Amino acid sequence: MDWQAHVVPGQAPDGSPILSVLGKRTYRFANGKAALPDEEEQVPFIEADEYWGGGKPETDSVRLESDLVAYKPMTDVILIGKAYAPAGKKAYYLDVGIQVGAGKKVLRVFGDRKAYVTGSGLAFSEPEAFAEMPLDYGRAYGGKDEKSDESLMYAYPKNPVGRGFVVKNNPKAVQDLLLPNLEDPQKLLTPQNLVLGRFERWKEWPNPAGFGYKNRNSHPRYTLAGLPPDAWMDAQAEKQKVPMLNLQFFNGASTGLCFSPLRGDEMV
Repeated sequence: MDWQAHVVPGQAPDGSPILSVLGKRTYRFANGKAALPDEEEQVPFIEADEYWGGGKPETDSVRLESDLVAYKPMTDVILIGKAYAPAGKKAYYLDVGIQVGAGKKVLRVFGDRKAYVTGSGLAFSEPEAFAEMPLDYGRAYGGKDEKSDESLMYAYPKNPVGRGFVVKNNPKAVQDLLLPNLEDPQKLLTPQNLVLGRFERWKEWPNPAGFGYKNRNSHPRYTLAGLPPDAWMDAQAEKQKVPMLNLQFFNGASTGLCFSPLRGDEMV
């Protein structure tokens, strides 16, 4: 099966114009065997971002990002899939992981849970049993809090499309709050650390856990989206304080799954 090819104009790290020739080929993996080209299906180039759910960037997590990027300084490793309970049964929680070469990332996957108010504070319901669970950022920690303050809507900068984010210990905000299905097993949410208290503390709270693409409007990714070098120079000449585009903005992989260029012979 021949490679698919696409030509994309863009800019190199030094700002000079480049014309990149992109190649894409689909491989099939089998346990314990080398990856081989898929002779039955070749995934076409993705020309525009695609989203889960209703397809809205402000509310839904990214399923696939556009392939048409002229230069990425790092290699993105993206896993689009689900966690399955072992032996065809159901589980209340389990750990899943991905490893590429020496790089490894593990998530703890919970069944659906909610927070609720008790006479002595807050509590979490027991996880519901599940057979499978999607691994996208819509089920990771984050989301929007529209109930802590009647006149304000808070969005978690690290993942505005997730669940479990709450700013104030307001019964209206906490009662029946959906908790994340995906968490970092080293930094789990608890009833004691669920509520921020003040929105300004958001940087202290957990990084969202997932294996898919991180939305372009999530922190810190959006901080890298400045102007291209030529436009930045024009802005500087007009004494406008605008950051220059950092090409790592185009790397959308999860924390821990963005690598220096891979050789191609890594164990997956």
